[in-house]
Amino acid sequence: MILQMFANFLLEIFSVDAYVGRFGGDEFVILLKKSTNENFITEKAAGILKAARDVFIEGTEIKIGASVGVLIVSNAIEYKKAFEIADKALYFV
Repeated sequence: MILQMFANFLLEIFSVDAYVGRFGGDEFVILLKKSTNENFITEKAAGILKAARDVFIEGTEIKIGASVGVLIVSNAIEYKKAFEIADKALYFV
């Protein structure tokens, strides 16, 4: 139920210019088209983290956590390589 709620939230905050999908387990991938505006990306990442903190099911607060990895690509790159770089960004503070 939590994964479905979180997936729906992601679909709501990202426009039609993004692909949102569940990668596996509790991992989601969001691919933005033509979005290199750092402020926009920072705002969306903060929204994801806030959504993870504010999960309520039937009036009960559920404590979950989230981390966000970001990669901005200006040239063509294979998806596998891009995902590896973004995944490493999850651990960079």
